[in-house]
Amino acid sequence: RSRGLGDVYKRQIEDGFILGKKKINIDEHGIVVAGEHFKSQVDWSAVLEIAESEEHIYLFVDKVDALVLPKGQLEDSAGVIEYLKAGHQR
Repeated sequence: RSRGLGDVYKRQIEDGFILGKKKINIDEHGIVVAGEHFKSQVDWSAVLEIAESEEHIYLFVDKVDALVLPKGQLEDSAGVIEYLKAGHQR
């Protein structure tokens, strides 16, 4: 049975590449972002800037692209920011 476009669209919304749930690991080597269908590593050398708003931390990897970390999902957002800035200065 072939799937209609509506079925494909619904699946993308539920477990999509961009909007789906992701797990982010941060260590001395950089950032690893993993979703259900992918895994991507970003070295610290690729992070151009770290910025924050009241609710998010932004790790810019290009002028118009950033990894966005919601502070509400972090146990210690101040500690994470400090760690990120230390890692970024390597």
